[in-house]
Amino acid sequence: GPASRADGWRDAESMPSRPVQIFFVLSVCVFNSPARGSSPLPDDTLATVGTTVISGRDLFERIELMPWEGKDRRRTFDSSRVHALESLVAERLLANEAAERGIGFDTLMLLRLDGLEREFVRDALYRKEVADSVSVSPGEMTAGLRKYALLLRVVVFRCSSESAGRDLMERLSAQPGADSAAQPGSGEGLLLRDTVTVEFGIADETLEDHAYALNPAHPVSAPYFSENLGWVVLACIDEQANPRYAQQDVAKQLSSVRDIIRMRKARNRGGEFMRSLLNPQKAVADRQVLGRLAESVYAIIMTDSSAHRSQGRFRLAPEEIDLLESDLRTDLGRELVSIPGGGLSLGTAIQSLRIEPFSSASLRRSTFLFVLNESVK
Repeated sequence: GPASRADGWRDAESMPSRPVQIFFVLSVCVFNSPARGSSPLPDDTLATVGTTVISGRDLFERIELMPWEGKDRRRTFDSSRVHALESLVAERLLANEAAERGIGFDTLMLLRLDGLEREFVRDALYRKEVADSVSVSPGEMTAGLRKYALLLRVVVFRCSSESAGRDLMERLSAQPGADSAAQPGSGEGLLLRDTVTVEFGIADETLEDHAYALNPAHPVSAPYFSENLGWVVLACIDEQANPRYAQQDVAKQLSSVRDIIRMRKARNRGGEFMRSLLNPQKAVADRQVLGRLAESVYAIIMTDSSAHRSQGRFRLAPEEIDLLESDLRTDLGRELVSIPGGGLSLGTAIQSLRIEPFSSASLRRSTFLFVLNESVK
């Protein structure tokens, strides 16, 4: 009613006009000169918030880190810089206010800050050791463009052994069209038959290489061993133009192929770096603490398993990490994994689930625990 509205306005009038003050402070601080007698500001100073300086380097680091759409486009670059500077100033103002109120120094907040810092360090390590070392040669571009132009329809035969694969290859090569008759059980050693579409950039790079090596003169591959499938024989049944390739101009085709090659080389380089770093190390998990984590995650998902199911997997939503922290609050400081030089606490592991969301294809307890164990590793 009117009385409550009047009370509301009276309360608002009695409060300090912080938003207006902040706007005024922001407007006079940005690009302002230092007061007489104070230390000179760095040449690249863009703003000051209290005693804190926001520099040009801070601005460009923020632009690099933030995923604003269109930030690399020339016509929107100025507005991106404005957004980045505004966010830096606002964050510093909020941080100062939090410090005055004593907010942000509890154990849980320090854990979250530590987790965020770890992710930034990991990203910096990735750029230094992996991304910056990847290059694409002209020969790789030529081969990639040749593959990118075509889509292949390939029959994948999984065989019990190399000799079984060789027998199948000889039979398919001798009888055109025999690939359609070859079914599991129709020949000794044939385990599975499947038809797939192969294009440049699929996850199974070995299958891709063998498929694109086929041609009308040699439509059947020799048996090869796949870590995922075992012994495999391929038979090409059709090829056609890749519509994505056909719809792109030359510059976009080059960009797409370069991106795929860089991504693959970075993934392979990243795997090699991880193995060289981690293989000599020994880490031992505390089964009891891991069990507590598993039970808590399992209980959250089981409150409504259908709501947690997406694309065939049961997923822990990022916003449910707070619930997980609350449930395990008394155990956050316990060591989950012991590692030379400093262990991994349960609280730190939980923070990682914010960046690497957990999911499992099965809710069978033994499988669920195995998948969570792999996630922690």
